[in-house]
Amino acid sequence: MTGVQPIFVGLLADRIGLSIDSVALLLGAEQFGLVAGATLGFGRLRHYRLTRWVFSAGTLAAIASAATALAGTLPVLMALRFIVGMAVGAAYTVSVFALGRSAKPDRAYGLILFAQTLLWAIYAPILPLLASRLGAAAAILSTSLWFILVAICALGLPQREDRETVGEIRQIAETRPANRPAWFGLAGMFLLQVSIYAQWGFLERVGKDAGMTPETVGWAFGIGLLGGLPGGMLPALIADRFGHRWPIAIGTVTVIAADLLFALAPSPAMHFLLAVFLLNFGWVLALAYYMGFIALFDRTGSATRLISMVQTLGTAFGPVSVALIVSGNNLRPIFLLSSVAAGIGILLIMWVIAQENRMTGKKA
Repeated sequence: MTGVQPIFVGLLADRIGLSIDSVALLLGAEQFGLVAGATLGFGRLRHYRLTRWVFSAGTLAAIASAATALAGTLPVLMALRFIVGMAVGAAYTVSVFALGRSAKPDRAYGLILFAQTLLWAIYAPILPLLASRLGAAAAILSTSLWFILVAICALGLPQREDRETVGEIRQIAETRPANRPAWFGLAGMFLLQVSIYAQWGFLERVGKDAGMTPETVGWAFGIGLLGGLPGGMLPALIADRFGHRWPIAIGTVTVIAADLLFALAPSPAMHFLLAVFLLNFGWVLALAYYMGFIALFDRTGSATRLISMVQTLGTAFGPVSVALIVSGNNLRPIFLLSSVAAGIGILLIMWVIAQENRMTGKKA
């Protein structure tokens, strides 16, 4: 649901009249639910059954998401979104860990990010249309269908890795370098997530403040989310052929460019659409290569196990940091925070890759 979160949160905010700081608290509750779910999933990685785990998580998320449509107060909403986040975080942790153990993690992560972006782009214009024709409650209720679909798809997953696959994974792990760069990769990825989620839940309000209707914002998001398709397809096609440094740098600079467009009050709608497109392209491209970089340098698997937890920590810290620095309805500090976090992340990863190249003589 991340891709349509700004529209979804906008529906919740309009339905019960939430202020910006209350929206930030609501976003924070769901993201800290993700942290709790990722922690739970991390503790079960050695013993998980993929089908049972994802099916249970999808079912729980569907029930809590459906109940969200009936909630009328902020505390109840926060509790329900925490439960949704916890279920999603648990399923996501085991999925990311399984993909990270493949021979080409950049390609695997790129493909999954491509697929999720395509689904977001389809659903983004549908959600406000449902709200305008059937009401906000019906639109909010429709989000539970995605989690039902996740639970159904889980029934086709293998119960656990077979012995042949485990043997291949061990051979791959023995060829990988030391773990040190992977931990710096986790730090850079955390800052990227802070950068994105400091602004993500507020973009619907940016569009409305620029004079756009909810339907126009939905269509702009639907088209703008398509930026994630080339962002995910590039790593899926080229993997690590050109290393990790420059794809991460290109993605980060694109995110900062999108921040600038948003801060300049995007109007007309085409400016808003372009900013969303650039933001998603840069985000998905940089995220895929951050995740691939971590998996590549993670000889023991310890850093890869933490990918989802670190992502969700960054996702939670973003909106909470907004609640601390924003007063009233001034949104511009959000985009400054986003740019600074993304900039520090790329400087960190450029430094550690340069150090690794100098030590090994290889291009990372």
